[in-house]
Amino acid sequence: MKYLVIGLGNLGRAIAKDLTRVGNEVIGVDMDLHRVDMLKNDIAGAVALDSTDKEALSTLPLSEMDAIIVTFGKDFGTSVQTVALLKSLDAGKLIVRAISSIHETVIRAIGVSEIITPEKDFSTMYTSQ
Repeated sequence: MKYLVIGLGNLGRAIAKDLTRVGNEVIGVDMDLHRVDMLKNDIAGAVALDSTDKEALSTLPLSEMDAIIVTFGKDFGTSVQTVALLKSLDAGKLIVRAISSIHETVIRAIGVSEIITPEKDFSTMYTSQ
């Protein structure tokens, strides 16, 4: 399968490497050239671009992807802008990280149904014991 991972921080990097390890083709995207350079030899491709720039996003092979995973953790605005642009470009299946309940509400309002909440899931795992 083919995946696009946007945001190559800790979570994005781990997802990209794991998907590649099990035989998928992964392209990673981040605005930080250092993050792209750190990962470019471990996955099929890595691109440095601003995901809040519609023209830049439109250069990516969005229609070829089985899923696009947006993993931004710190920047609510960048996440929302990226997701909105991806939706406007008719990107296929989106899986988006939400960092708060309001973030999840906004992402759902844009039309994303698959949302991951690693911080919430991790904290719940330890508080429910």
